Amino acid sequence: MGNVIITGGDLKNKGAQAMTFITVDEIKRRFPEERIYLAAGTGTAEDRVKAEPFQFEIIDAAICDLKGLACVNRFMRLLLEMRYGKRVYHEAYRKLWQETDLLIDISGYSIGTDWGIVTSLLAALRGKIAALFGAKVYYMPQSFGPCNFSGLKGKCAEILLKKWLSCADVLFAREKQGYDLLVSKYRLTNVRLSCDLVLQNQKIDLSNVYKVIPNMLRFEIKPRSIAVIPNAKTLRFGREDKLLSLYQNVISGMLNGGYFVYLIFHSSEDRKICERLKAFFAEEEKVILIQDELSCVEYGRLAKQFDFIIASRYHSIIHAYKEGVPCIVLGWSVKYRELLSLFGQEKFVFDVRGEIDEVKLSTMIMEMEKNCDKYAEQVKQKLEEIQKENVFDAVEIG
Repeated sequence: MGNVIITGGDLKNKGAQAMTFITVDEIKRRFPEERIYLAAGTGTAEDRVKAEPFQFEIIDAAICDLKGLACVNRFMRLLLEMRYGKRVYHEAYRKLWQETDLLIDISGYSIGTDWGIVTSLLAALRGKIAALFGAKVYYMPQSFGPCNFSGLKGKCAEILLKKWLSCADVLFAREKQGYDLLVSKYRLTNVRLSCDLVLQNQKIDLSNVYKVIPNMLRFEIKPRSIAVIPNAKTLRFGREDKLLSLYQNVISGMLNGGYFVYLIFHSSEDRKICERLKAFFAEEEKVILIQDELSCVEYGRLAKQFDFIIASRYHSIIHAYKEGVPCIVLGWSVKYRELLSLFGQEKFVFDVRGEIDEVKLSTMIMEMEKNCDKYAEQVKQKLEEIQKENVFDAVEIG
């Protein structure tokens, strides 16, 4: 019996939660004797409270960067203790690493210029630390790049990224652009191209995730309804005033078309945006704000009841596609276009980093309304093909 450490996941963001649940389930099925740890905590008693309902433990996320680095050798520990203090090292962390067989990173996107040098290096470092302790290392399907780090720090970062990422047994790139970056720029030979692990998954056995499976919230969605799922990141990458105005216009258009509009937050950080949008339609009963914090399972059951979804969260699109529901997408990176291209529906994606043509957006919404069944069938057919693959089939314990 050994340990499996999952990094890059959490329980607040529903995409990260779904990847966490799927990874726990897949590991339980394949390696039932392994102890599973989610490195998403703070190293306090609160971690134990959060983990209580689950079949895994939550541990200090820093065990996979600075505190993990302190476990590697005494000299490194001394340097880190001088800089950050005694709390940087715990003997229990070293023991945990020594008993670890496998590290699985499920970050959706953490290496690239958008996240900066420090975040990118720490994401690569976790694999290096695991490899130093003899564990197998897998970076599950995620976005990589662009990596255009400048200056002397940037050059050093590029060297370290290449060195540390080469320690992984397999790096799964979710997009062709990321695959080409890792192969061409960093000359890595451990790279495979594979679509999102949530998309590949057919079903989660919740008894592998929960100690006691909780009662799930259920919603009865009215006929002729669509969902709007915003993303706080789009307000940072695009112009906030323009985007809020765009959402208002889209919602007004759907109301004029006789639809009910449900506002849903797929991550807790998006709740305020949904509340702001509802405030624009405070007296309109056909604009409905779902205020409940949903699990990824509850969201999937909810999503399948809509005609289509207007989405900005990457995994809200993934969840919708898993239920055969097509989407209009307001995105902010190449991952959105590549995802919709995979399903032959790239004409429905709009990039918030530039000026969105509202006439074209309106035309695409009307196209979706008119041919929703056709696009739903396209999604279902492609999903059936995708789910013939399971990225966890590549996972081995040495």
